[in-house]
Amino acid sequence: MKKDSASIASLSEDDIRKIERGVTNYKYADFNGLEAHIYQTLWEFKSYQAGENPSGHSITMRLEFLKAAKVVLKENWMLGVGTGDVNDVTLQKYEEIKTPLEKKYRLRAHNQYLTFAITFGILGMIWFLFSMFYPLRFTKNEYYSLFVLFLITASFSMLNEDTLETQAGVTFFAFFNSFFLFMGLNKKS
Repeated sequence: MKKDSASIASLSEDDIRKIERGVTNYKYADFNGLEAHIYQTLWEFKSYQAGENPSGHSITMRLEFLKAAKVVLKENWMLGVGTGDVNDVTLQKYEEIKTPLEKKYRLRAHNQYLTFAITFGILGMIWFLFSMFYPLRFTKNEYYSLFVLFLITASFSMLNEDTLETQAGVTFFAFFNSFFLFMGLNKKS
């Protein structure tokens, strides 16, 4: 339908209620939230594979983020690019790979592990993982299961977000990591 008064007048009461509820596509009208999300995700992938611009589409934009990050890491795998150059180098790689992303959507990897590897290289990444999980060795008491649960939660959050690149993420990680580590240290008799 065209976006004119005749089309608006032809809408049923049910159509108007759906529009008021935020249904943006007639195909979503009978979907529950999960079905609509799955349909939207599949549509994003189909559009991306057809060569359409992924700008503004969360999942397919992340594929472009990963492409740029992969190129940066491949060129700086041993020691990384350093803490101050991640954004600059990543933006440069977007130009080199000729990404279709609009400039405002050209972001970092959205993966903390990949960001650490780009920043500090594979050696820094190994050190990060060691320092994250080695303390489990010293917390074999009533706090151990909570510490493990915290590390699992933090680990998963780092897969799809640069968790430690925000103040909220750093505060979350530093507080709970310290809390469970120091509360759970083995006490000598």
